[in-house]
Amino acid sequence: IDTGNTRYNFYAYTDTAEKNDCSTDTVSLDWFLELDEGHRVYASAFSAAGNIYFGTSTAETEDPCESQDEDGNNGKIYVVDAEEGTVIENVVVGNIRVSPLVDDEHLYVKTTDGSIVTFGGDGYNNEVIMGADVDTSVRSWKELSD
Repeated sequence: IDTGNTRYNFYAYTDTAEKNDCSTDTVSLDWFLELDEGHRVYASAFSAAGNIYFGTSTAETEDPCESQDEDGNNGKIYVVDAEEGTVIENVVVGNIRVSPLVDDEHLYVKTTDGSIVTFGGDGYNNEVIMGADVDTSVRSWKELSD
């Protein structure tokens, strides 16, 4: 793979088909996000509270466990609005090869050097908001490259 000239994209689709219905006419593209040049996705995304979280790696290798490229650990953690597909935040934290985790209003990311990076406020054991009306739908994504 020519990672310097390959652009990965992150796609979000809506599938309105009933269970076990494999009709392709019920699937529509909601949005897509072109990642920064050289960034590759090795781990599954995580969704919570209306956002999608995923990490990238810039390692110049087919081995996702490689810790860094010539320029260092330039992988990012992306926070994307699940409905709109807009990037809320993308922060360089080092190459990511493990899915991020969201718990109690905190985001946890393990980098290739084994360190855990945490985003969120100082508060823990936050109150849970209950009693809201819930509208559910199935959302899925697939990482592809050119």
